[in-house]
Amino acid sequence: MSMSEFDRRLHNDDDAWLDSCLRAQGLPEDFSEEDLAFARELGTLFPADQDELPPYFAQTLLDADNTRYQEAPRGLEQRTQARVFRRLKLRRRLFRSAKRNRWRLPSLLPPLHLHRSLVAFGMACLLFMLVSMLATGNAFANGLLFLFVGPHTGVVQSHTPQTEVSHQSEHKTTDEPEHLSLPDVQRLLHFPFYYAFEWPPNFHTESVSLIQRPGQEWTDGPILKLVATYNRPGIKPHGVGEIAIWQFKPRVKVVQSVSLGSVHELKVGPDGKAAIIVNGKWMPLQDSNAHKWVYNGYSELIFEKNGVIFWIQGDVRDGVTQDRLVSIAENLKPFDVEAALRYNAPFNHIWQTFDYPSWMQNAQLVDSDSSDGPYLIVPPPDYPPYPSNRVR
Repeated sequence: MSMSEFDRRLHNDDDAWLDSCLRAQGLPEDFSEEDLAFARELGTLFPADQDELPPYFAQTLLDADNTRYQEAPRGLEQRTQARVFRRLKLRRRLFRSAKRNRWRLPSLLPPLHLHRSLVAFGMACLLFMLVSMLATGNAFANGLLFLFVGPHTGVVQSHTPQTEVSHQSEHKTTDEPEHLSLPDVQRLLHFPFYYAFEWPPNFHTESVSLIQRPGQEWTDGPILKLVATYNRPGIKPHGVGEIAIWQFKPRVKVVQSVSLGSVHELKVGPDGKAAIIVNGKWMPLQDSNAHKWVYNGYSELIFEKNGVIFWIQGDVRDGVTQDRLVSIAENLKPFDVEAALRYNAPFNHIWQTFDYPSWMQNAQLVDSDSSDGPYLIVPPPDYPPYPSNRVR
């Protein structure tokens, strides 16, 4: 229909006839004058008496068999999308598995894109866990629990001693101990000589000795033992009356065999160096070769400093509490040999002995094929098991 024809019909004089037809068909009660004007305008555009309907009206209803008006077949959208991406040379996963989508995380989480470095890191962690399980499987099976507080020192906890425990103080040899000078001591030691310049009340330095066992390969040089005794006139100590400090430089890891639950960790010094406190010791049962862990006041502090292992032993009954042991450890300073030669040394003699303690004889070197190298299991160092009877 052209615009001229539209204008001609719009201003036709047959409006009265059209209004009469509309009223004859019946108008709704809420039909306003504007609605009537709109109906009149539609009548001028598509006269119903001439069967002139809107374009494609008859075709969409009457020509239903035409493929142009049929419903789109299933999958048309996916095929069209695939054709577009193929023509544009784009890579994209067009179809997703319904089973996979069922187990996807909520859409609130962003998708994770795994890079090769992340996958390699995960595989390395998995391999490390597997090797650790294989390396420590026997230890777990035997009820062993290792606790390290340094590269070379720690404890192994178990229900029974992992080495032979002897309460003989030392193994005698025919050689007499030799008196050493301070320069000789510094020459024999492969680490600085650490000395405790502050002792708990009523304790004083009694002896300093170097233990040099022939064929001893697990230490770098001799072992130094520093002993302070309880010295209060007329008073007998309630405990063993002795504080012992062992120090040596190891070649392998050295761990003490202690009872399960007898140790706990703590920090020593301003730098928070890791340390272990051991409470109690192995004691033999009567008429038996078995041993039992006894909490008899014995206490020991274990830590490592500058590659040197320190074992500090004391008795709580003599007032050597955990805080006292920590204080002794924090006051250990390198001994100035030159200054001691100019002034009086705080001790009279230093002895070199070849009478090695029993704990050194009972040391057991194990796991020599381990990737971390061998380690040595030793019983706690020799220490008087019973209170002293000395009266100063």
